[in-house]
Amino acid sequence: MDTLQEKDFPLFLRQITQIPEKMFLRGAPLQHDADYVAIVGTRVPSPYGRRMAYEIAKSLVECGVVVVSGLAFGVDFLAHKAAVDLGKPTVAFLASGVERVTPASHAVFAKEIVESGGSILSEYESFDSAHKYRFLERNRLISGLCRATIVVEAKAKSGALITARHAFEQDREVYALVGDIDRAQSRGCLDLVERDMAKPITSLERLLQDLGLQKNLPQDDLSRTIVTTLENKLMSMNDLCAVLKMSSAEVASALMQLEIAGAVVRNQGKWMKMTTQKLL
Repeated sequence: MDTLQEKDFPLFLRQITQIPEKMFLRGAPLQHDADYVAIVGTRVPSPYGRRMAYEIAKSLVECGVVVVSGLAFGVDFLAHKAAVDLGKPTVAFLASGVERVTPASHAVFAKEIVESGGSILSEYESFDSAHKYRFLERNRLISGLCRATIVVEAKAKSGALITARHAFEQDREVYALVGDIDRAQSRGCLDLVERDMAKPITSLERLLQDLGLQKNLPQDDLSRTIVTTLENKLMSMNDLCAVLKMSSAEVASALMQLEIAGAVVRNQGKWMKMTTQKLL
């Protein structure tokens, strides 16, 4: 176990109010250049919520994001599990000490997080027990570390909404997965959207685009050259082939893969780079 001082906190975390004097750590230290995004939600998600929590987390991890959550049952667990299944780091903030994992049934999984290069963090002493108020206190740290918070199903009154409110007050992006209007787990997300505190998630592709992320971008030299060539300009197929000095068949095949990946888009018969996204 290690201890982190304020100077060890990434920039976003140093910007919040009520910064902890120190935090206790199991696993990898926090990275100042990592892209942290929180995923939180109900402990009893619907089948749809379970599937989407995992898929959203998986998509973010595949884009190089470090998923952050609270290691609780339900959405938190699924978000962390998506990262662990891919062998990638994830960050879990506890309402108890890092040597007394809460819930206790997740103690073995916490070891898997550490073994995957992830981090278990808490502002409480190592063997401290969790108390109800501490779950609410730690939520400011989950949102505070991250540039965005995603809520996957939440009841009208839930800890996930407290995290979303912290993110909103910290001037971070908030997204909500909306579901059936007559489902209790949807009410909190619907309220966030209605109050203009969160953007609705309408598709995984749109969420990644809005976050400036690029999933599964082809890594071959031709694809990278095409994306660079189309930076801030529209080009026809003929013009692009002329610049690259390649046949239309070769260029068309690469463009098709880049379009599927969301890296380029057609506009009135011409091609351009999706400028809201970034290359990994």
